Amino acid sequence: MSGGGHGGHGKKGGHHEEHEEHEEHVNHEAWVIPYADMLTLLMALFLVLFAIGRTDLEKFKKLAESFAQEFGGGGSSQVVTISEGQNGESPLDGGDGVLDSNSLPSTAEGTGNGDGTGMATPTDLQVEHAIQEQLKEEAQEALGELQGLGEAIEDAAAAEGLGDSIAFRFDGRGLILTVTNSGVLFDSGKSDLKLAGQVVLQTMVPALQAIPNKIRIEGHTDSVGDEYDNYELSADRALAVLRFLSLQGGFDERIELAGRGEWDPIADNATEEGRAQNRRVEIIVLSDISLDPALEIDA
Repeated sequence: MSGGGHGGHGKKGGHHEEHEEHEEHVNHEAWVIPYADMLTLLMALFLVLFAIGRTDLEKFKKLAESFAQEFGGGGSSQVVTISEGQNGESPLDGGDGVLDSNSLPSTAEGTGNGDGTGMATPTDLQVEHAIQEQLKEEAQEALGELQGLGEAIEDAAAAEGLGDSIAFRFDGRGLILTVTNSGVLFDSGKSDLKLAGQVVLQTMVPALQAIPNKIRIEGHTDSVGDEYDNYELSADRALAVLRFLSLQGGFDERIELAGRGEWDPIADNATEEGRAQNRRVEIIVLSDISLDPALEIDA
């Protein structure tokens, strides 16, 4: 009897062990998650490679410049093209690309900068070229804005029937506005601004008020008479124009003046026509940067 009881107890214990094994569950499909992640990453990689392969060179350059800025490379970067070669359509065809040993400077054995990183170091010439290109782009943008301003002032003058009274040109400082008829602004030897001159200047006012640029007013004369008297006359005429513009409001302290006398002619003082061109007041809209790089391109 006692043996039977012992057997019954063993059976109960065995049933308990079978129950414990049934509770344990092994997930044989856990590998699916990392496998799916790997496939997703591979697909993303292929999409990036495909996009880079189909983008045009300009977009690729912009992408490279963007990366250079984000990683401290500055506003300009030297981009080595890989789309076309000198003798083929890719660097593998002997082109001037990233695989071309002549495309990257080398200061050690092999290609690279000699520090073991394999990265190319821009030469001084490349850096200077990149800086000059950046300056040209900025100057062209500034020139375009001032070109639009000059055309707007010409259109305003034309609307008042004064289209032939104002001309503009550029130098490295900015936009130079000139009243072409010297007799419109002042009588000979005088510095009192005439009514007709005020009308001409008024056509410039709205456009000049709408910009933040500093404005420089320069007076000029011909070479007739004493040069120091001419200097005082040119300064007085510049002051008369400055006062008129200031009275219109909206200029704050953006206006400055200078008398140049007879020392900066734009025509030959030996002729009456040349002297008439030299008797002028110029309103110069100053650029924040030099326009010389852009003007050299246009030339």
